[in-house]
Amino acid sequence: MFDRTPGVFWIARREHNNLRMDVCPMKKRGVVILATVFALVLSFPFSNLQIVSGEEIPTRGDGIDEHSRWLQFRGNLNNTGYSSSSVPSSDRTFLEFPTLWPIWSSPVSKNGIVYFGSQSKSIYAVRASTGEEIWSFETGAKIDSSPYVHNDTVFVSSSDSKLYALNATTGEELWNFTTGGEIISSPKYYDGVVFFGSKDWNFYAINISDQSHHWGAPFQTGGEIWGTPAIADSRIFFGSNDGNFYSVWIENGTMDWTFGIDPVLNGSVRYSSAAVHKGMVIVGSDDFNVYCLNESTGEKIWNFTTNDYVYSSPAVHNDTVFVGSNDLYFYAIPLYDPNGDGMIDHSEVLWKIYTQDFEGGSSPAVAEGKVLLGSTQYGLICVNETDGSYYWNFSIPGGAVSSPAVVDGRVFIGGGNGVMYGLGSSGLEYIWQFTTVLDSISPTVTDSSPTGTDVSVGTIITVTFSEPMNRTRTEGAFSTSPPVGGSFSWSGTTMIFASTSLLSNGTLYTITVGSGATDLASNSLDSSYSWQFTTTSVPDTTPPTVIDNSPTGTNVSICPIILVTFTEPMNRTATEGAFSALPTISGVTSWYRTTMMFICTSPLAYGTQYTIMVDAMATDGVGNSLSSDYSWQFTTTSTPDTTPPIVTDKSPTGTDVSSGTTITVTFSEPMDRSSTEGAFSTSPTIEGTFSWSGTTLIFTPTSPLLPGVRYTIIVDARATDVTGNRIIPPILDVEIIPEFDRIKSNRVMTITFLITHDQQPVEGAFGQIFVSIGELSQQQASTFPDGTNSVKYTAPMVQENTTVTITVIANKAGYDEGRNSHQIVVEPGTAYGDVGADSEFPWHKYVGYIGAVVALVVVNVALVVLLVKRRKTDDEEGIS
Repeated sequence: MFDRTPGVFWIARREHNNLRMDVCPMKKRGVVILATVFALVLSFPFSNLQIVSGEEIPTRGDGIDEHSRWLQFRGNLNNTGYSSSSVPSSDRTFLEFPTLWPIWSSPVSKNGIVYFGSQSKSIYAVRASTGEEIWSFETGAKIDSSPYVHNDTVFVSSSDSKLYALNATTGEELWNFTTGGEIISSPKYYDGVVFFGSKDWNFYAINISDQSHHWGAPFQTGGEIWGTPAIADSRIFFGSNDGNFYSVWIENGTMDWTFGIDPVLNGSVRYSSAAVHKGMVIVGSDDFNVYCLNESTGEKIWNFTTNDYVYSSPAVHNDTVFVGSNDLYFYAIPLYDPNGDGMIDHSEVLWKIYTQDFEGGSSPAVAEGKVLLGSTQYGLICVNETDGSYYWNFSIPGGAVSSPAVVDGRVFIGGGNGVMYGLGSSGLEYIWQFTTVLDSISPTVTDSSPTGTDVSVGTIITVTFSEPMNRTRTEGAFSTSPPVGGSFSWSGTTMIFASTSLLSNGTLYTITVGSGATDLASNSLDSSYSWQFTTTSVPDTTPPTVIDNSPTGTNVSICPIILVTFTEPMNRTATEGAFSALPTISGVTSWYRTTMMFICTSPLAYGTQYTIMVDAMATDGVGNSLSSDYSWQFTTTSTPDTTPPIVTDKSPTGTDVSSGTTITVTFSEPMDRSSTEGAFSTSPTIEGTFSWSGTTLIFTPTSPLLPGVRYTIIVDARATDVTGNRIIPPILDVEIIPEFDRIKSNRVMTITFLITHDQQPVEGAFGQIFVSIGELSQQQASTFPDGTNSVKYTAPMVQENTTVTITVIANKAGYDEGRNSHQIVVEPGTAYGDVGADSEFPWHKYVGYIGAVVALVVVNVALVVLLVKRRKTDDEEGIS
């Protein structure tokens, strides 16, 4: 053990069965001690713990720290509420999981699974991307606390007085521990021990290996313990309803210090859980105060007085404390007392916002320069960390007492309405981007019809433009001479005019689109556009006929598009009225020139023969009827439709996109229009309207887009076909390129992987790399702009040729998971330069051993030098 006095070591040794303390000046023994320490440090395996700002943070094997996940209440052992994750740019939801009972428990998340408790008495494990319930486990009473996920175990406490350990994959109960009172304190795990408080006035430290008391017995206080402990620097911190706040040594459960709160002021720390940051402990109290205490001594550094109870647990980041109060305000308080008088007054508050949160129980989270806080009045609020300005607000019926969890760019929070919400990206969306430029180019007419002579008096008139147009202005700029009454419809950039009555025979018509017609960016036609046609002078008495129809045959999808093509333009109202199906089919009709499309809005029956009929009431534009009824049949498949729809086309893409663009998404099959429109979103937000053309969704902005802005278009997994199959995103392709296909034992080589889609590199895709045998320099890596990244692989020691499988699993928001495997052969041998000559010696594996040998040599040399010096001194003394 060491004293902090510079230049002095305290060395303990046992002499005559008594512990004796000797002071040993470094001058005489420093060489020996330093050499020994040096040997121990170098030979000791690299620890899986890192110390950051006085905070001991367990790290994952891939080196990603606790701040990048959310396995526990407040996100980390210190309860700072900070996450290194990004934050959604809007309040768009992707998950709404109902439990029917209020959710006061705060969620945690690991590997895409969200764990949370409910007043329904159950804890749930839900797959975030799909909302699928993986399992639920019912306890004997409501669950107010938050779970803790450690490896494959979920710890959760319940108001039935028990702490449960559950299998994280199956929800199976592994064991439980019973206390003498309700438990609303959330558990914390550290070094094989679970810590939590109970309403039986005791604080528990339970060994997970055998459920024994780590301290021999619980730590007793004088009141109920409701809050969640914080862990830092070998101590554990918690409050009690007895009016005291405690610091206890983790190792043996002895008290380090206490801080008392005046009972006359109703002082106790009930709901609020402390945060530990930079040697300070910050906690809220029922006496209306937020206290900042010295972590080592428990002495008060400062207090801030609100106007009501402080149930909220503070978050701390960038030297700022964020906390809510029952006085309906949320405060940003400086971590350091500005004038050193031990009290922060309201004039020294950095900012505050009015939340109308009469409960004040939700605790904030901080990430990416934003603060997220729950409110019983507003739901979930996202504000700027620096000045409290609003980013967005997500309304939750019943408000939020639950605290937000921020992980993987998503936010999870439970609602008073019993719904667990996920905001951000589900990871199963179809996503693409484009960048706009200022559109100053005038639109043009690229096609028009009809033209020439002998045009049917029942014709429709079409005008096709070079880009999407402002429909209202363009329709207003349309005219005919002689005047013709009619109605407009659109198909993409084509305007269709259908007259309400027949045109006159043998008449010259002039069609004009005036310069008042504009595109969506308000650019006008450079000049009016006109053309002419002449109607036939001979009355049209030729009946129309059907020249094509689909589908036909058997094994037809239960979500078909039914097409009927005629020889000429038809009277749409009459023809749609003449259309029928047996059995009856529900759907909507659209047209493209002479083809009528019937889109099913609900699935057909499996294994059923359908008869489609167009009777003789269908007429062309001049009133000629079909000469006879027309019908055909098809039979639907007997196999259930489980094929998810995919996006087959989308626009626009790339850069230099006109600010007057429309956005289109084409699907592989008929979609449920309501769910698909609800699954569509943009970032930044674009206001607009939806329309459909067959299986293509068309989104038309109500005003031009901003130039020079990169827009992200999202169609999330709520989009389904008419049978309820959810959309799937495009699949990533993975190519694995090892430096060698054969390698010697203990050799190091580079493994490169390439992630693409449609043969194009995917920047920022996340690759997880696994090998069946051997060591990788890292297990996870994000790809560079060219879609590649690489890792170092150290081949294992083998006695015979051994096949090793390398697997890469690729993920990126907006894409479905891609994976691939590649095999190499590891050969026995230790001579370097044979196979894989460019490989490097794996120094990292042996640096500890080499360091230990060097240090021991130094120790022995130092001992010899000291012995020689001592012998010389003894000889000199003997001579004298």
